[in-house]
Amino acid sequence: MCIYIITDDVFFFTGLKSIMRQRIGDEYIHLHSDNIFSFLKGKVPGSEDVFIIASECLSLNLMVLLYLKNFLAKLLVAENKTNRALYHYLPSAVIKSNATAVDILTMINLDEIKHRHSMFDKITERERVILLYTLKGISVRSIKSVMKISIKTIYSHRKNGLSKLGVRSLMDLLPE
Repeated sequence: MCIYIITDDVFFFTGLKSIMRQRIGDEYIHLHSDNIFSFLKGKVPGSEDVFIIASECLSLNLMVLLYLKNFLAKLLVAENKTNRALYHYLPSAVIKSNATAVDILTMINLDEIKHRHSMFDKITERERVILLYTLKGISVRSIKSVMKISIKTIYSHRKNGLSKLGVRSLMDLLPE
């Protein structure tokens, strides 16, 4: 199992890693808010993996990217003002500000994390795939070839998906 800890605080990562070393066989990967997007472009974490998000620099961009990639990993989100959207809209467990390392270990060992209904539940599979292809920079003509649908249909699915996410353009989804 990989445990990805997204934080800009090196001391938090080091402390959490040293406390969790009792879990034999786990790999701990430190990700920063500035490299999480490039990391997620190339890797799809598995259902056995865990993401601990303890950064205040993340926003709707990460939430959308995780959803569009069919994010299966367990998601633990530290409670703070800027992450509120993450733990309200994605299936996740909230790490309270007064949580101990034992609390975090317990959350990691939970078999299931409750799914909260989100704005993403409304997006169809085709809209999700087209938005993901578009965010990866794949041209409309290439999407047309792969999905065997018309260009007009691609634009329609993209427009509908963006509307359901509450954004007007693709630029609103790109990392700042």
